[in-house]
Amino acid sequence: MQFTLINESNEIYFDGAVHDHWSGRGSRDIFFGAVDEEDDMAAAGAVAWEMGSDAWTLRYIGVEEERRRKGTGGFLLDESAAYAAKRGAGFLTAYLFDDDGLKKNEPAMFFKACGFEIKELPVWRQVFDPEALYALQPVYEGKDEASLTIIKAGMVNDEEREELFELAESLERGDNYLEPEEVLSPSNIYGGLLKKNGKLAGWLVAGPFEDGVRLSNIAGRIENVADVKLLVDHALDMMQKEGNKPAHLYVDVAGESLRTLFAKHCERAGIKPEREMTAYMGIRRI
Repeated sequence: MQFTLINESNEIYFDGAVHDHWSGRGSRDIFFGAVDEEDDMAAAGAVAWEMGSDAWTLRYIGVEEERRRKGTGGFLLDESAAYAAKRGAGFLTAYLFDDDGLKKNEPAMFFKACGFEIKELPVWRQVFDPEALYALQPVYEGKDEASLTIIKAGMVNDEEREELFELAESLERGDNYLEPEEVLSPSNIYGGLLKKNGKLAGWLVAGPFEDGVRLSNIAGRIENVADVKLLVDHALDMMQKEGNKPAHLYVDVAGESLRTLFAKHCERAGIKPEREMTAYMGIRRI
């Protein structure tokens, strides 16, 4: 099997799951696809990266079922590494999540075979049933619900944008910090900014993932579980408005605040995650 690399100007991959994922790309994302020269240039696989100054982070990789275990994925990663190196990057990175442990994790095994060093992270993904979460009654702890407002991430005006940058500048740059541009990214289609009494308090970053909604970051001056409940409901409602009922809510934990606030709210209501996943990071030096 011989492969040729194509870029996003070729529409061959823009259907089904690949199209749904790639439609939320940000300005720093880049797409490559592979076609099989021996089969009328048929689609073989695709990969997408978020470009950084030193490291490129994997956004998506997929291979057609009949072309798996035939070198397609390795070709895409090798070609991506060569291209990234020419652009001055020193690393490729990929975040991998696993239910059963690294030894049973086929994606991690695949990346390891492709030259990635696999490291376990103090991060994990929890999976919840959205119906159970919708039934929760928020605990406002003396705060007035009417003072809380959600702004859709893509509907921020100039004044709110400036306020977001000021808030981000005042935060400690720990594990849970995101640059304002990432909060305002087009891929944050289910996320929102929380305002209290007309003043910006924080944000939620959320987007589509598999059969549901993925929460990947929450930060700012989010003081209580009611704030979290409001932001989570907003993310689920955004997907519902598209006509897609979320089957699962995926919560990525990067730092402690998202896990702590979200877990506290669920524990009060006796709701436990359906499952939890271990997280790993793959790093390939180029």
